[in-house]
Order: sequence, then structure tokens, then C-alpha cells
Amino acid sequence: MRAARPTRVLIACDHIDYDGALHGGGRQLIELARELSLRTDVVATICVLRGESSVGGELRAAGLPIRFFNDHPLNPVSFFRLLRIMRKEQIDVVHLTDYGASTLGRLAALVMHKAVVVQVIARHSAGERRRFCFPVRLAYRLLAPATARVLAVSNSVREFATKQMGFRADKVEVLYSPLPRHSFEAPQAEKVEELRGRCGIDAATPVVGAVTRFIPAKGITYLVKAFVRVRAVYPTAVLVLLGAGPEEERLMAQVRAAGVAGSVTFAGYQRDVALYESMFSVAAVPSLEEGFGLTAVEAMALGVPVVASDVGGLREVIRHRQTGMLVPPANPEALADAILELLDDSQLRVSIVTAAQLDIQERFSLDRYAARVTGIYHNLARKSVAPLAVPIPEHTVHLTPEHKIVAVRQRKR
Repeated sequence: MRAARPTRVLIACDHIDYDGALHGGGRQLIELARELSLRTDVVATICVLRGESSVGGELRAAGLPIRFFNDHPLNPVSFFRLLRIMRKEQIDVVHLTDYGASTLGRLAALVMHKAVVVQVIARHSAGERRRFCFPVRLAYRLLAPATARVLAVSNSVREFATKQMGFRADKVEVLYSPLPRHSFEAPQAEKVEELRGRCGIDAATPVVGAVTRFIPAKGITYLVKAFVRVRAVYPTAVLVLLGAGPEEERLMAQVRAAGVAGSVTFAGYQRDVALYESMFSVAAVPSLEEGFGLTAVEAMALGVPVVASDVGGLREVIRHRQTGMLVPPANPEALADAILELLDDSQLRVSIVTAAQLDIQERFSLDRYAARVTGIYHNLARKSVAPLAVPIPEHTVHLTPEHKIVAVRQRKR
């Protein structure tokens, strides 16, 4: 009997990292790509609209077949690239993340009559008008009918997708971001001790840590204020901040002004987050809003108790006083009290860590995530219809910095 043809999927996003630092959506795409590469029932073509970063180069060198377009945001050339790939690779289903890819990709999928899955990984507050401005909102709403399925990383994001992006509620499914397989593997004790030595932190020192981007929405300014209170009770305590971002200099100035500069380490962006997190006594996620909260889940997987803001996806990830601690956002006093309670109460720490590890291994399994996504692909592929008979430029398109098309070479007939 002839073997069934594998489902052919185009996965596209705008970018996978910020200046070399992977973000949640990028990590999710990479883990999915790795899983799909091991399967025989799905063939994935992966495209990133922006240029190849150092992270992208490493991933391609490691064998992940990612194509980087090196296009400007919303460059119309990306539309033709996606269109040509859909035809050449005989794509059945299109899976899109981010504004540029989901806009141009859905337009191309409309031409090709292909089913589209849109991944929504964040929700934006009213204060982030630049990130979810009127043109962005309008594009999502106009293209919502051209979307067969929407995957939201939390119920909080699902609400945003239906109310702000215009998706029908019956099309939106909550599918939590999966944890990479290695997230459940604690680093070797010798490596952790070596890192402690480099950082000048002994095993008895209370360590409060955070893995984040230094932007206002992550609420690190409130963590710094909370740490001042923690240090008043535990004078030897240290705060370790992993990450980078535009607020870093301002946060450093805040630390100096608070008189705790000697107890705060800005460790920069680190690829081996687990090694640093294994030093943490408590992990803090003081976000003012959060679509999902992958950093909280990763800390929980390593057996680190988490204190997080009671917002967005974090309140779905954490069950208060069972698998972690939830506190009101922008409240350094409550944040400090929760951190101190965990530092004071070893029985509470053990109880929370044990429950958290059991909970997340069940809810955030990569196997479960990949099985559900591929099931959606197969189901939608069966419903795909023939593409529209329109010519697609086999282009060589050159853009000036002003985004003007200066040359287009049509496909030879």
C-alpha cells in the first residue's frame, strides 16, 4: 500500500530573538521545529522574515533548516517570497506568529487557498499603543476570517485575541507553551558550585533572581525596591538579574541610589539560564503584564520556588501557595513579604517545589504540545483546496533603505 503523503507546513515569524536574546515565541518555534524534524508525518519549512542573527546562525549550523529573508518589517517582497514557497514546497497548512508574518502570510495563504493557524503569544495593554496601534489592530481584524485556527498561549491571551484581534471565540484554542526537554534536567552540581565561586556567592547566601528583559512591563524596578526590604532582614542576600534591554542603565542607577549596588549582579543575557537559576533561592517574576510566563515555568521545573505578579498567564501557571506565590503587580511591599516568607519557611519551599514540578511536567509537556499541533495540521490539511491560478514573481527584488522597489525580475516562461 502506498504510504500517506506527509502534511507539509510553512511556519513563519518575524524574528526569533532580540539582539541575540531569545524570546518566548522564538524558543517555542525552535522547540516545535526540533520536534517536527523527528517526525515523518509532517514536513516543515521554517521562515523568519528578518535577518539572520547570531542565534539564527547557530541554529542553522546545528541543523535546523531555517530560512531568513532579511526583509524590512512589512516588506511586500516577503509576501512574494512566502507565496513562492507555498507553491514550490506544496504547502498544505500555514502556521504564523507575529504581526508581519501573520499579515503577509495570511494574504499569501488567501491567494493559495491554504488553511492558516495563527499563534498569539502576547497581550498588549492600553499603555502599549505603539505595539498594538490602530493599523495593527485593523489588520488583525480584517484578516481574522482568513484564519482557520488560533492558538493562544494562555486564557489571558485568548481573551485578548477575541476582544482585540477580532478572532471568533470558537476558533481560538488555549495551548500552553511547552518546556524544552532539557528544562527538567538540573545542571551538574560541580558546575553550579563553579558559578557560585565566580560570582562570589556561597551556598548559605540567600539569592533572589530574575530572568527577564529590561523593559517597563517586566516590573524589575519593583523587584529592586522589594530587594531593599529583603536585604534589611537578610543582610547577606544578593539579587541576580539575567537579561538585557533598554531599561538596564536606569535600573543600575536605581540600584546605586538605593545603596545596594554591592549586592546586585547584572549578569547580562545568558544562554545557559538553568545554570544561573540553580543558584536561586527564590525566582521573582514581577511583570506588570504577561501573556504566559515561560521564565516562571522554567524556574519551577528546576525546583526553584517562584514569586510572581498575579497578572495574565502567570495566574494560570501558578496556583497560589500551592505551586508558587502570587502577589499584586507593582507592589514591592507584597513582593518582598512573599520572598521573605519563602526564605523563612523551608517547609513551605519544599511543599511548593514538589507540587510545582509534578504540575508542570503534566501541563507543559512538549510531547503533548507537539501531538496537538500536528493533529491540527493534519485536520486542516484535509480541508485545503486548490490555489488560485495567479502568476507568482520568481523575483529578484532589491530594496533601497527607503523601502522602494528598484528592480523586479519576472519568472521566465
